[in-house]
Amino acid sequence: MEPYLWAITALLPALVLLLGFFLWQRKNEKLAVLEWQADMRKHQRDILIPIRLQAHERCVLFLERISPQHLISRVDSSQKTVRQLQVQLISEIKAEYEHNLTQQLYVSEEAWAQLIRAKEETLAVIHRCAGKISPESGGVVLGKMIIEAWQQWENPPIALALKTFRKEIKSLF
Repeated sequence: MEPYLWAITALLPALVLLLGFFLWQRKNEKLAVLEWQADMRKHQRDILIPIRLQAHERCVLFLERISPQHLISRVDSSQKTVRQLQVQLISEIKAEYEHNLTQQLYVSEEAWAQLIRAKEETLAVIHRCAGKISPESGGVVLGKMIIEAWQQWENPPIALALKTFRKEIKSLF
């Protein structure tokens, strides 16, 4: 047997074995990376789902707190003028909104847009109703007018936003 043939016949199985080992090692590395990525996704899910759930809960609470029925019942309107009540209601809504502003990071753009629309429509109803009454009238009159105006809506924006948030909460699980 020629010396170079002997070298080829001896080295060829070693090269095949080495190539096989290299490919096997590479496959294991890819599997390890995929496993690590899956672990990271699970870890992120385990951390993010509770945060997102809490954000949705806070947004729902915000919507409930700015609904005219709840908002007006929290404010003593008996000793206030229309103008004073209007200013306080607007202030309450803005303070609630500012307190929950960061929640938009964890909810969908659609849900956040619904929340903004509900807030803006609530403010608009307060302004419209206050504009129809003398600023020196009693605040109780404004409170009743706002609730009546709100109840005339077939699909109030707060109800639509709440529906969106409930749907999103269900999709988290």
